[in-house]
Amino acid sequence: MQELVKKLDTAANMMGLEINEAKTKYMTWTEEEFCQGRYLKMKTDDGKQYNFEEVDRFKYLGTIFKRQPGVSEEINSRITAGNRCIGALNAVLKNKGTSKKLKMRIYKTVIRPIVIFGSEVWTLRKEEVQRIEIWERKVLRKIFGGKIQDGRWERRTNREIYDLFKEPNIIGIVRAQIMRWIGHVVRMKDHRIPKMVLIHEIGGGKRLGRPRQRWKKAVEDDIRKLNIGNWKEKAKDRKEWKKIVDQAMGQLGS
Repeated sequence: MQELVKKLDTAANMMGLEINEAKTKYMTWTEEEFCQGRYLKMKTDDGKQYNFEEVDRFKYLGTIFKRQPGVSEEINSRITAGNRCIGALNAVLKNKGTSKKLKMRIYKTVIRPIVIFGSEVWTLRKEEVQRIEIWERKVLRKIFGGKIQDGRWERRTNREIYDLFKEPNIIGIVRAQIMRWIGHVVRMKDHRIPKMVLIHEIGGGKRLGRPRQRWKKAVEDDIRKLNIGNWKEKAKDRKEWKKIVDQAMGQLGS
């Protein structure tokens, strides 16, 4: 950690910048219990001293990082942001004079990207998949409305909603983005940090109880569902991998 701070300080000085102690935090990912109010003292070669506060979570570029693995809090945050966007566009989405085609385009290009931002590194559990799908159907029902059946207004079924949408559902999009990202990482040079993280296992003993779903294993499970053999070699070919990602988009939606 000391060496990392020295490198950060040196790089900042080269750009005419300084480390803002109040805005710079650190987080550890260990079995040791988090202690509120703990600070890490650091000293650089030129005598500068820093006290960095330890935190158990932080937000970077709109994404939440936590000591405890899991994306439930992140998904809640993204759905809240998506709902905020829907509220801002509510007049357009409810306007009967706006075509459904335009509303769908707004959903796909403006609203949905807000919710799936950063999803390339998500490891989704069943309940999180359901939460995201429920959110999407809520938006699509706003776009397509109900139907008149035997003189009565009825709510469209989930199947009817997706038949009208005629696009891969949001989970298919997320899983395709994850596969696109792992293909990108495979093509990186070995010294790149994302590639090193993908190749190497983090040390430490296994936890007691049911093991957590790991990101890499989840991706490999999806690849097996697509019956793709020797996937790491195929991922090195950008064009071939793009075809596989497009295939995943349609087949991996739950």
